[in-house]
Amino acid sequence: MKDWSRPEAWANIREDVANSTTLPPEAYTDPDYHAQERAAIFGKGWCGVAMVDEVPVGRVVVREIAGTSIIITRNDQGELRAYFNSCSHRGTELVEQDGEIGTVLRCPYHRWTFDLEGRLIATPLFEKDLVENFELDDFGLRSVCVGEFVNVVWVSLNSDVPDLTSWFGDLEERLAGYLSLEALWGLYHFKDPKHRYRICRGYYRAEDKAVEEAYIKPEQVEYVVARYTYQEC
Repeated sequence: MKDWSRPEAWANIREDVANSTTLPPEAYTDPDYHAQERAAIFGKGWCGVAMVDEVPVGRVVVREIAGTSIIITRNDQGELRAYFNSCSHRGTELVEQDGEIGTVLRCPYHRWTFDLEGRLIATPLFEKDLVENFELDDFGLRSVCVGEFVNVVWVSLNSDVPDLTSWFGDLEERLAGYLSLEALWGLYHFKDPKHRYRICRGYYRAEDKAVEEAYIKPEQVEYVVARYTYQEC
C-alpha cells in the first residue's frame, strides 16, 4: 500500500503558485488513496449523521462512517448514545436499519441483550456460570463519541477528538441570523408533495450557494435545502 501521508507524495503541489502542480491522477483513482483519505477525514473528526429530531427516545438509526457501522439512539433520560454496530459475543450486526427499538438492543444471532447504556444484561442459552471469570460488565457494547450541535447529531470514531464546542469554535455564533442552521446542514427528501422548493429573499444567498455550487439544480433532484425556511416568498 502506498503511503500518501509521506511529504514527498505532495512535494510538487506545495510549491509556489507558479511552480506547483495539481493533485496527481492517483488521487482520483487509487483505492489506497481513497482508504487513507477516508480514514484521515471521516475516521478522526466529527461527522454529521442525522438531524436531532430523527433520533427520539425509543428509536435507533444506523450510519456508516469510514466503513464502520454505527448505531445511534437515546437512553431513558433522552441522552444520545452511540455504539459500534457489533455484538460483543460473535460480532454480529445488531441493527440492520433505522427503526423502533423499545428499551433494549438485542442481537439477532444468540439474543444477547443490551440496555441503552450499552451494558450487557442478558445472555439467553449461555451458561455463564460454567465459564470462569465471566462478568456481564466486561462484555458491553463499545461506545462511540456522540453529541449535538446546531440541531445535528454528530459522531466521531476518534476517542480523543476535541469536544464539539472546541471543534466548531464560534461557528454557531457566526451563522446566527444568516441562515436557519437546520436548513444549512440538512439536505432533505420531502415526502409531502405539498412542499415546494422556496428561496426567500433573506435566505437566498446561502441556500443558493449550497445547491448551485454543488452542481445540483433543485428542479433536477428530490433533495432540497429549504426544509426549515418558513417565510413566504
